Amino acid sequence: VLTPYSNYGAKVSIMAPGGDMSRDDDKDGRPDGVLSTKFSKNCIDPAKPGASVAQCYYSYENGTSMAAPHVSAALALLKAKYPSAVPSDLRSKLLSSSMPRTETQCSGKCSAYPGGTPIAGSPDMCFRPCGGKMLNLANAPAQ
Repeated sequence: VLTPYSNYGAKVSIMAPGGDMSRDDDKDGRPDGVLSTKFSKNCIDPAKPGASVAQCYYSYENGTSMAAPHVSAALALLKAKYPSAVPSDLRSKLLSSSMPRTETQCSGKCSAYPGGTPIAGSPDMCFRPCGGKMLNLANAPAQ
């Protein structure tokens, strides 16, 4: 599902996880953000949903600021394995280690995706091009 901050279009090469604070798809009581370091006072404990604490050192966040470190980590793993690789080689290896994406990974209610393409067999679901591949950190060092 595309998040409000997602980039989309035919020229997007890769998708990376950046979280979505408006969702709780795994039903664990926490938003589906990316747990990141962040000092805050008078906050909700990320380990105990609903519990207040005087200060936190971690919080759930979302956005391209959370997605970019995943791509950077994959590139760092590839650079460690191939120290003489130039940027174009690393990009090629990153894309070849990524997984193909499906229409449903870039989908949502048609009303939320103006101009989206309806998905056959899924009433009121549309998709937009959002990247040819999906980042897979587990595959990056294997390349």
